[in-house]
Amino acid sequence: WARDSLGYSVDIDKNGIPLSMFDSASGQDDRQWFFVVKNINHGSVFPADRAVDVEAKTLLRVELGDSVPAGVIDMSGRDNRTLIVKSRCSGGASMDFDSIRIAGTGISFYPSRSFYYGDSVFCEYRGLFTEDSGRFAFDAIGGPLFTKDTTQWSFKIKPIRLVSALPESASSSSSIHPEIVLGFSDPVYAGTFDTDTSVSNRSIRLTSTYSADSALPFKSITFSSDRTQVSIRPKATFFSNDSVRVVFAGFLNTIAYGPAENLPGSGPTMCSKDWYFYVRTAEFYTYPNPYKPGADPRHCRAGGPCGIWFKNLHVLKAGINEVSIKIFTMYAHPLYSTQAAGIRIMYQTGNSQMKPEWKWDTRNQKGDLVASGLYLYAIYDPNGNVIFKGKLMIVR
Repeated sequence: WARDSLGYSVDIDKNGIPLSMFDSASGQDDRQWFFVVKNINHGSVFPADRAVDVEAKTLLRVELGDSVPAGVIDMSGRDNRTLIVKSRCSGGASMDFDSIRIAGTGISFYPSRSFYYGDSVFCEYRGLFTEDSGRFAFDAIGGPLFTKDTTQWSFKIKPIRLVSALPESASSSSSIHPEIVLGFSDPVYAGTFDTDTSVSNRSIRLTSTYSADSALPFKSITFSSDRTQVSIRPKATFFSNDSVRVVFAGFLNTIAYGPAENLPGSGPTMCSKDWYFYVRTAEFYTYPNPYKPGADPRHCRAGGPCGIWFKNLHVLKAGINEVSIKIFTMYAHPLYSTQAAGIRIMYQTGNSQMKPEWKWDTRNQKGDLVASGLYLYAIYDPNGNVIFKGKLMIVR
């Protein structure tokens, strides 16, 4: 708005020109005009609408058509009013942000957690705050936004994949103590793989020919530093020619953000696997031999079983499923007989109570512990024929 009858601006002063020279009441050559300040519209979003296989750890970005004035977006991490993010796994709850950054024409939102694999994410951008407050005090208001430019979009997080499982299916393990190693395409979230080493583990189940349907416990379950690999060590020592079945239950599809555990149960899962491998042909052996219960804690733990194991009895002679064992002094004097003790050593595949093994508790027929020394043993078939002989060393 301007009134100018002499070609000078009316706000000139202190320049020697008296104000009386200007006719403030004159309307000669007056001009009026108006203009509209351009709106800042969004140009693109990231991840793009309907994008798939998006990384679990992703930022959310809104690209605008101009630089962003201060105070026109919500910078709060909780209950943010500029961008609302919900997902299938969040159960309709809006997710929080660790930080929000403005750089040039873009606004980047960093979610406070990685999205779960396979999750569907919905985003609602509510535009810039444009209430005519003179200072755009966004954080000072508590009511609705007054915006023109809004948009909604959605995308899907990529699923996690099981990329390797060792020993491989139908392969032969070179060890009677095989380690099972699972490799994944992405890091395994804490609380999604059961680390319970008992037979109640919900993620991994292990059975073998001689354990039948009885699940076996584990010695340890550990993760690699980047959590893309899980190493499982069975507690059991497998028998020669044993067939081992491994069942990985997969990851829960109905995960919910917040709980400490999201372990597989009765619900649907992803990337599960069921496979077999075989234990290589191993010879009959005794363990531990030498037996040192006083020096080696592995040989006789406090409160645990102590003695010498006779393993892989089934490989000694084909066509039989029962043996008997006698223990002698080094001078061939009999100390112990399983037959005299009324013990039947029988083994049968598919029966967890009849395994091809027997443990001598290093006691004589009277029940007394034998002394340190060298001992002999003989293994007999059901007809009384000797099928194997050997030596045992005991060091008290």
